[in-house]
Amino acid sequence: SSDLTGNWEWVKSSGGIAGVVQTPKTLGYTYHVTYTKDGRYLQYDKDGKLAYDESYVVSQATSILDNKERNMVTLDASTMFSFEIRNDSLFLYQEAYDGINVTFVKK
Repeated sequence: SSDLTGNWEWVKSSGGIAGVVQTPKTLGYTYHVTYTKDGRYLQYDKDGKLAYDESYVVSQATSILDNKERNMVTLDASTMFSFEIRNDSLFLYQEAYDGINVTFVKK
């Protein structure tokens, strides 16, 4: 979970019921998030203003997406994402059959 802590810049979202793909280029902006060591998830809007301040917990659980044991991050005890970190990229996979996938790059 210590790899999750730090600042991350959004680069792509995809999925959901409509299968939409969004990037900074298609939307005209990006945003960033911070996972603090003390369990806070901070999301900053395109102007750098704090938009969300929630708690988060990292755990291990079986993913409904592939039935494998995965690292999970749960925001405010309700929204769960399996995640993986490869090189400087964070990949979040919403644990829902019509969920979204979100990619961030370490800042």
